[in-house]
Amino acid sequence: MEQSSVFARINISKEKLNQFLKEKPAVPNFEDGWLDWWDNAEMYDDNTLTQKDVFNYDEKTNEKVVNFWMKKSRTIPFFDYDEKNGIWHFGMLLFSENYNEIIPMLAFLRSIESFREKNDADFIIVYDYFWSDGETYDVMAFLKFQNSKSKFVSDFNNESLTYANNYLDRKYAEIEKRKPFWKNWF
Repeated sequence: MEQSSVFARINISKEKLNQFLKEKPAVPNFEDGWLDWWDNAEMYDDNTLTQKDVFNYDEKTNEKVVNFWMKKSRTIPFFDYDEKNGIWHFGMLLFSENYNEIIPMLAFLRSIESFREKNDADFIIVYDYFWSDGETYDVMAFLKFQNSKSKFVSDFNNESLTYANNYLDRKYAEIEKRKPFWKNWF
């Protein structure tokens, strides 16, 4: 399996985003759908997910988490805030192929729940943006925000997938204009 992309679309005011970034990464609730998601995931190992496996990054602030990933140029990260529409886009074009590695990122992104504006269009997806055939996608995780909570869902909608693909297409084109991504590998 190749590295999947992670993409988050979150409606949030600039003030609330700044507040979220100043907070310490929240401890995820193991009872919040993690086990069902894990048990339904298609992976090589059939390990049992335990409460200690579900953790957030060990940093002093969420901003330190963001800064850590933004410095990892090989992941091709982005952090964009659309002031006009109040939408934060965050992600990496080359993130991970390992379910254990995506858990803290999902915990980090889910922890924005109480800061965001209520908008059912918000979502988080980890999928094979680069490696799919453009018709079918290997989705490692898809979360929708409903009311104030994020929820793992197995049947992602095409509207969210199209949104993520279009956004990542634009980010990839921007990055390629500045410096082809493959030059990060040498």
